[in-house]
Amino acid sequence: MSLGDKVLYDSGFISEYLDRLFAGQTRLFPDDAYERAQVRMWLTFDASMQSEFKPLFYLGIIRPKLMGQGLTEANLNGMLCQTAVTLIYIHVYLSI
Repeated sequence: MSLGDKVLYDSGFISEYLDRLFAGQTRLFPDDAYERAQVRMWLTFDASMQSEFKPLFYLGIIRPKLMGQGLTEANLNGMLCQTAVTLIYIHVYLSI
């Protein structure tokens, strides 16, 4: 997410930022300490699952998008390394 010159890339950080930015309006995080801890617990669980789901995200979303832009299977297999996949993941994630 970008807001002016500020860029945040993690959904948990973005949620907390928006919650504080728009304090006084509808809250994303509950005021109750236990309920807030529950939300943070689920955010941590979500973050821990990303390594398992990153390959699925690539196969289901990024790869089809790249192939739709004209890259062939041979191009993808020949040029993509982990760094490139990560950069593409970030680009696609920020553009959704």
